[in-house]
Amino acid sequence: MAKLIKDIVHGYVDFEQEFIDIINSSAFQRLRNIKQTSYTSLYPSSLHDRFTHSIGVYALGKYAFDHFEQNVTSDFPEESKRIKWENKRYIFFKACLLHDIGHSPFSHTGENFYLQKKTKTTKYGLLPSIYIDLIKCVNVKSFEQDFYTEQVAKQKEAKPHEIMSAIIGIKKFNQSLKNKDNELFARMIIGLKFKNSDFETAINNSLIQLLNSSVIDVDRLDYLARDRTMTGFESVIIDTERLLSCVCLVNMKQVGNPHYVLGYYKNAASVIENVVVAHDSEKKWIQSHAVVLYDSFLVQKCIKAVEKFCTNTNEFLFCEESLYDDGIQINNQTIRLLSDADIIYLAKQLPSSDSNRKYIDEYFSREKRKKAIWKSESEYSLMLREIGAKERTDFYDWIKELIANLKNNGTSSDEDNIIINQQIEDEIKALNIKKSSLGKKEKETSDKYTSAILSQFTLFKNFAEKYDIPYDFVITFNKPFSSNVDKLTSNDVLIKYKSFGYAKPIGEIIKTYTLTDKSTYFQNEKIFFIYYDRTEKNVLISPINFIKFFCEKIQENLKA
Repeated sequence: MAKLIKDIVHGYVDFEQEFIDIINSSAFQRLRNIKQTSYTSLYPSSLHDRFTHSIGVYALGKYAFDHFEQNVTSDFPEESKRIKWENKRYIFFKACLLHDIGHSPFSHTGENFYLQKKTKTTKYGLLPSIYIDLIKCVNVKSFEQDFYTEQVAKQKEAKPHEIMSAIIGIKKFNQSLKNKDNELFARMIIGLKFKNSDFETAINNSLIQLLNSSVIDVDRLDYLARDRTMTGFESVIIDTERLLSCVCLVNMKQVGNPHYVLGYYKNAASVIENVVVAHDSEKKWIQSHAVVLYDSFLVQKCIKAVEKFCTNTNEFLFCEESLYDDGIQINNQTIRLLSDADIIYLAKQLPSSDSNRKYIDEYFSREKRKKAIWKSESEYSLMLREIGAKERTDFYDWIKELIANLKNNGTSSDEDNIIINQQIEDEIKALNIKKSSLGKKEKETSDKYTSAILSQFTLFKNFAEKYDIPYDFVITFNKPFSSNVDKLTSNDVLIKYKSFGYAKPIGEIIKTYTLTDKSTYFQNEKIFFIYYDRTEKNVLISPINFIKFFCEKIQENLKA
């Protein structure tokens, strides 16, 4: 032990000197200035950062690894003798500590900007450049093949910040490691398992799953506990010590044909259910709250405005180089160790003439922010129940048609939001005039979609006139809530019964709460939130008045 660090969630965490050196580096200290969540608009005290979260994941990783090694050695004494536990411990601890080293400003809200820079490959076509950079860093053929076949081809790519974290971890902190160790390190961070099923590969895959899985891992266990503590959101308490002390290895096929996978002893069953309940609560009531979604929308508008104002065609603010000490040169300014504060500073420099200035002003001034007509998926569903089935279908089809019309007309390239106001309307008209010079067919197509869009915009204009509010709306979209309970029915989480000699998916063991209610309308579709400007007269609009107004107008148009 070289040093103890006191953590608000896990107490004292001890570090060896090499890990203290990593923590003291500027690349790691940068994480102090990256917010952990986008929840501050809803819970002002949730000011925790990626730095403390990384400390917490390391703490849980140490606890999990020690018990995993102990349990595996006890259950499989002969096979365990072949495992170099010290080497795996070192790689796993480092991956836990560095799993977020590449996070972008504003965490998940900003990370997709890493994907802007593209590279054309002869084998895989046009891909985000960070994919190619990761392949080069690892420099192992099997990793390249698995990354493309298991993630890219199946469109199940690791999150952009995970890929960037693996790149930075290898380049800055893993120079002494061999290629195969860097491969394991990268796989742990991006959640890419090996395909083999021998005993040692099963150990590696279990460690990968312990850091990055779909239901339970030390990353999720820390942020659930940390978010609960910092927001004050009263969710269930998770007994992480009991859970991680039960982590083990399971042989799903007996004599002659062993197949080893990660599992948990039966004592962990109740805690696993609590993990799902806690995650579901945060996902449903915080992550998907209309206020949080709108705050993310404003942050993204700030980032896009900053990039447009500060960079040229082939320049990217969100890149690997901007995260290092030397940084990059943007608009005669050096941007280094890129963090939330840099985006905020640069956003403040935008001139009043910038087309995105109003959204930046909304971000900085709460009194200027638009208000959501409904604030949760539950309220959204309740609103839709109040109208007839036909009207409900027509209304949702009308929204989908608006999305399609904007996309087909080339007006909207961002499927996560739609802006409806006079400025956008004028831009659509100007774009249509510009397209008229391309040819007769192009003009007819553009006229068709432009007419349809403006007709749909007119309903919002009429609504604004009726309620005497500004003609200025924003629509954000989100995936419908889906519980992780569904994942428990798969083999993602196995419960091991020593006395019975086999393991079963936990979904076959506990039936405390299930998703038998499929009452949400439009399954597998996006839900949406509509925001309006009430700053002038503080008008409050009820969801049911909104939906009835639009349903009536839509029915009139259908009859016409």
